[in-house]
Amino acid sequence: MQAQRNDSLPMVQYTTRDGALLFWTDEYQKEMHTAETDYPVMVYQYDAIPVMQMQFEEITDSVGTLRVPTITLGRGDGATPLSSKGRIYKDRKGMVVEYFKSNSGDRLAVTITDEGIEVPGNTGAKGLRNIAVGPTPPTNPQNNDLWIDTTGGVTP
Repeated sequence: MQAQRNDSLPMVQYTTRDGALLFWTDEYQKEMHTAETDYPVMVYQYDAIPVMQMQFEEITDSVGTLRVPTITLGRGDGATPLSSKGRIYKDRKGMVVEYFKSNSGDRLAVTITDEGIEVPGNTGAKGLRNIAVGPTPPTNPQNNDLWIDTTGGVTP
């Protein structure tokens, strides 16, 4: 959690956890206590800004809808609810790491499954869509997918 001072709100008198008002003992402002004096302890008001949230979200895949725990990172830029934020979750197939582009919220993702690492929708400079690393080829390859076979070793 981060906090940002809200200058549009007036300063308020500082309190204890129990809500008792705090006062400076004298004009030198070195000690505080709850006994009333002519010197109230005044503080700025702050807005809390979440920079990491853990929650359950509904994720829809080819099988149906699944409620999964997600971790959302970043405060975002405010253009869309997710723009300039990252999200991590585990779906039925594997681990998903997402980033939503600043200002637009366009999704970039990396999926790690038993079949390898995929970058869905990546069109890259050469039109590369997905990268799979592992001993077996992907089960549903698409045009411009790259499979890196890890079984053969190095051939001289």
